[in-house]
Amino acid sequence: MVKQGTFLLKSLRKIGLAGTQRLSPQAAVGIFTKEKWNGDARANDCQSAEETGGNMTFYPTSICKVLNPEDVAGVAIGLRKGSVADAYLFTGGTEQKIIYLTGAHIGSCYPVSGAQAESFLIFEGIDFEIDGSSAFDPAKVHSPAGAMHVAGTAVGIMSTTFGTNRSQKDGAIAIGDGSPMPEDGPVVAFKAWRALKHVGDQSVTVFEFIAPAS
Repeated sequence: MVKQGTFLLKSLRKIGLAGTQRLSPQAAVGIFTKEKWNGDARANDCQSAEETGGNMTFYPTSICKVLNPEDVAGVAIGLRKGSVADAYLFTGGTEQKIIYLTGAHIGSCYPVSGAQAESFLIFEGIDFEIDGSSAFDPAKVHSPAGAMHVAGTAVGIMSTTFGTNRSQKDGAIAIGDGSPMPEDGPVVAFKAWRALKHVGDQSVTVFEFIAPAS
């Protein structure tokens, strides 16, 4: 679920975002429309801002690229209009995994090695922000799929991981190395978070997430 909201400007990677600004549509070189884009889109599928009621999303072409899943390096957000999901998180690490962020299978996690060769709009080198008002204690409250967990300096996403032998395991998958989060120690989870890409002293919001009601 993608939803606008007011987020706590606290970087999980100590990037100091206070005072940064989003790029305006005028500063964007390319246009990406979440509701319309897919790997087979034709020019006549595009709509003007007036036709969509102004509901369009703009990204500079300098911050994204089109790749197949196996070619994605490190942590990234992938966008693709499809029947299963429109947005995905690539976890990075020695065994790259892909987590569904939208659709009926939010939180499902698979090895990228098993993904189909499809074209994704990829944003690599992203950072994350959390919505402080959505914080909760996962030891006391059920953690919904897609929630962001922070334990010490580790950051993860609540997921159901499916193995090649059809096994599955629920838990937070660490972003950056793809391993399970630490099992001991304090953890704070957040139902809302967003992914950003930085261009100089400005930031572009690539994706915003709010966990579905359980």
